[in-house]
Amino acid sequence: MIKVWDLYIRSYHWLLVIILVSNLFLNEEGEAWHQNLGLSASLLVLIRILWGFVCPTPYARWKFFWPTRRRLRTYGAALFRRDPPRLLSHNPLAASVMLVMLALVLGLGFTGWLQGTEAFHDYQPLEKAHATLSTSLLILIAMHVLGIFVESWHTKENLVASMIHGKKRPSSG
Repeated sequence: MIKVWDLYIRSYHWLLVIILVSNLFLNEEGEAWHQNLGLSASLLVLIRILWGFVCPTPYARWKFFWPTRRRLRTYGAALFRRDPPRLLSHNPLAASVMLVMLALVLGLGFTGWLQGTEAFHDYQPLEKAHATLSTSLLILIAMHVLGIFVESWHTKENLVASMIHGKKRPSSG
């Protein structure tokens, strides 16, 4: 087994899951808990962005899985042939979804913070933007979870377990 996800990445992932589930389903909008958890999620994402440049495991570094046009085209062609490679890190499509999710979390944190200011309190367009970002994030989370199950089935590897213990079987990718 190869160590793919370090302790920070795994802790970050599960903390973000807990925060997002709490804020989407358990906390009332505008409550102090909702605001504090939203800011915490934004801080976690900002640290994750920095961690992508300095983390000790190469598989979580941006340069290892950044979804370049070439990587997307190569992976897309293999997917179209129904022969996608098994990769240790994110495949280019998963990486793209993950990057958009990170941007959505930051957008939610920013719009939520703005709503707490006097200048933008009860500003309807901002509330609508916040709600749209939230809905978009929910859709991408559903795609992410579906992708995990499909990829786990395809590779015959429990990807949820790998995000708990941090290890995956070696591969050529």
